[in-house]
Amino acid sequence: MAKLSVLALSVAVSVSFGDASSFLSKEKQEVSINDVQETLKSLLASSSSLELERIERDLRPMFVALPKNKQGSLDHTTARYALHRYFVHKHGWYMNGLDPEGDGRKSVAAPTLIKDRAPSFIQGLLENRLHGEGLGLHEMAVFAATLSGLVQQEVAASLHVIFDGLKIPAEGSIARGRADTAEKNYVLKEMLDMQEEGMDPNFDLTTLDVHEWYPAWDDLEMWLGDFRQQRDLLTIRNPFVEQHYSFEVSAAFVQDMSHNFGGFQKLECMSLKSRLVDMDRQGSGRVLLRDFYAGYKNDPLHHFAESVDYLRNLGALDDRDPTRMSVVIPNYIISKTNCLSASGFYSICCFNECEGLTRNLEIVIAAPSGTPVRIAEVISSLPSDTVDAPRNLSSALLGRLDEIAKLHGGEVPVYGRLFSQWMHHAYPRECPFPQVSGTTSPLAPEQWMAQGQSDVASMEEVDKYLDMVPDAESVAEELPWTAVEELVVDYAKPSSTSGLFPVLRCVAFVVAIASFAAPMVHAMKAGQSSDKTEKCMV
Repeated sequence: MAKLSVLALSVAVSVSFGDASSFLSKEKQEVSINDVQETLKSLLASSSSLELERIERDLRPMFVALPKNKQGSLDHTTARYALHRYFVHKHGWYMNGLDPEGDGRKSVAAPTLIKDRAPSFIQGLLENRLHGEGLGLHEMAVFAATLSGLVQQEVAASLHVIFDGLKIPAEGSIARGRADTAEKNYVLKEMLDMQEEGMDPNFDLTTLDVHEWYPAWDDLEMWLGDFRQQRDLLTIRNPFVEQHYSFEVSAAFVQDMSHNFGGFQKLECMSLKSRLVDMDRQGSGRVLLRDFYAGYKNDPLHHFAESVDYLRNLGALDDRDPTRMSVVIPNYIISKTNCLSASGFYSICCFNECEGLTRNLEIVIAAPSGTPVRIAEVISSLPSDTVDAPRNLSSALLGRLDEIAKLHGGEVPVYGRLFSQWMHHAYPRECPFPQVSGTTSPLAPEQWMAQGQSDVASMEEVDKYLDMVPDAESVAEELPWTAVEELVVDYAKPSSTSGLFPVLRCVAFVVAIASFAAPMVHAMKAGQSSDKTEKCMV
C-alpha cells in the first residue's frame, strides 16, 4: 500500500469543520462556485507546498512525454487526458467530467456548479489566467490538487451530515466506538451507496446485516482496520498517550481512507480477473459467454451476470462470431459495471493495468512517439500479471508496429488508438481493446436501467449461451484488428494563426486500410503460435 499522508491535502484546502455542512448545497451533486474559486486561489498561492511538489513528481514523467504546444505547455485536451490518467493511477478515481464527452466550456453564472462540470470550470480559470497558452507542470499540479481538495471538503461535509443524523456531537471529544460507527456509516452510505427508497437517512446502517447488501463486508471491515492501524503508526507520535477522538479526527481518517480506497477495490478487481483468467482457455483475453454465465443459474450471487446488450454497451463484448460470443477480460474489468459511485466528483473503478506499462514506456522514451525498434525493446522487457519478461515479441506484433510507424512517418504515436490496440494484442489480459470512438457509449448500471433496460441476463438468455458449442473450439482465436487511427492528443505543431483548442483527433485511414489490411491479416495468422500475453495503456 502506498505511503499514507497525515492529511492528504493540508495545503489550504481543509474545510472549516464547524461549517462543513455548508459545503453541501440543496442538491448533493452541486458544489458552490465560491468554494471552487477559493480552493484554487489558495493553491495558487501555495507555490512551495509539499503536496504540490509531490503531485508534480507524479505527473512529471507523463508531462515530459506528452506533446507540447510552442510554449512548452499542454493544450486543453492533452491536459484533460493527463489528469484523467493521474487520478486513475493514483487513487483508482474516474473523475466525472474529465472524459472528452464531459468537457463543457460554457461560462457559468449560477452560484452553484454541477460537480461533473467542476474540472472544465477549474481548467477554464487556469487557462484564462495563462491567456490560453496551455498548462505547465505546476498548473497541472494545482489543477489536480484543487479537485482533490474539493473531494476532501465533500467528504467532511458528508461526514458532518452523518454525525448530525446519528446525534453524535461534532464539537469536543467523543467515544471511540461512536466515531467508528459514524465512519462505517460513511463507508456504507457514501461509498457503497447502501440506501433504499423509504429508508430513514439518519438510520444507523451498522445495525443491519450488511452482508446481504455487500457480501465482501467482512473483508472491507478488515481492510479498514488495517488501514487505521497503519495510519495511526504514521500519525500518532506517542502510542502510550491516550488518544482523543472527535469529528476532526474522524474526518481526517475518512479523507485519507477515501484517497486510498482504490487499494481495497484493487484486491476485489484482481479476484474477479483471476476467475476470468481461469476461464480463458486460449490466452486471448476472452471468455466465452458459455463459461461467463456457467455459475449464474446455481448461484444467485454469481458476479458474472450482465446481459449481452449491456456487455455490448460497455464495450466488453466480442461479437464478431455469433458462435464464439465472448467477454473481453480487461474491458470488462475496468467497465462501469465494476465501479462504485463514491462521490459526486468521481467513481472508484478497477485500475487499468496497462497504466503501469505506459508509465514505464513514458519514462524510457520521454517523448510522444518512438521508433518501432525502441518501443519493441522496451515492451519486450516489461512483465505483466500474466506475461513473463524478458521475451521475444512475435513477428506478427513486430509487423504491426512497423505498419503503424509507416502511417506516421516512421515513428509510432504512443497516444494513439492503433498503438493502444497493438498493446491489447501484446497484453490481451491486461490491456483493453480500444473501441472506435462513437461505436460505444458506456453507461453505469443505474443509467442503463433508467432507459428501461436490464443489466442482468434473463434465464432464457443464459440458457441460450450455455447450450452453445463454438465452431472449431480448438482453433486458436484471432484477435480483432481495426485499421482506424485516433490520436488522443494533437501531435502537430500548433499553427501561429490558430486560436482553437486542440480536439480529439479521429481519422479513419481509408486509403491506409486498403494498403495494409492484407499484410496485417497475414501477420496475424503468422503470430498464432505465440500464446503469451502482454500489457498496455489507458
